Amino acid sequence: MIEVQRSIDTGATWTDVRFATYVDCTADADEFEVVDYEVPNATSVLYRARATRIVATYPITGAWVESAPAVSWTSTDTWLKVPEAPANNLIGVFRHAVTLSRPARRGVFPVLGASLPVVVSDTRGGPAADAITFRAATLAAAQAIIDVLDAYDVVLIQTPTDQLFGSKYVSPGSVTSVPALDMKSGPYHWVELTDAYEVASPPDPTAGELYFDI
Repeated sequence: MIEVQRSIDTGATWTDVRFATYVDCTADADEFEVVDYEVPNATSVLYRARATRIVATYPITGAWVESAPAVSWTSTDTWLKVPEAPANNLIGVFRHAVTLSRPARRGVFPVLGASLPVVVSDTRGGPAADAITFRAATLAAAQAIIDVLDAYDVVLIQTPTDQLFGSKYVSPGSVTSVPALDMKSGPYHWVELTDAYEVASPPDPTAGELYFDI
């Protein structure tokens, strides 16, 4: 059984890598490969891995082996990714505009005889994208974006480092497609996503558990 974890805070905390939590690596395999698509753009990351072998119903777990030095990837594009089905990731989708809002959660109650109201406040809501516009060079590419947004409840959007949006799992909202427009740089198709709320990372559907007899 193979485990792989990542750390983006120089080893202070570790997170399981998707598709690599207690994965059964049978037939005495000497190598195990997993691709990690969820590391934020331009972020230093460390990895560690270990294996557990079940011998006579008892687990024998090896020590963690860490990667060194830290590695990272950098992109000036916006990426639309599907955590649970990375084969459907769309690479280099151009982000035209991302407008973020964090809604207030509060009640405002006017008071008789007083000019100032009583305001009861709660924690501010999480980030929501009022508008994310993707650019596609062809009609087929625009349809691919629409298909991903239609098919999955949670997607991962990663923007360049000069954008406040950063790397967020979002629940896609309404999708609007705009016909190709003749621009100086060429005709493009536009797909606009609105009401995209940040949500927690979806669980790993392939994550296993370690079972043994006592």
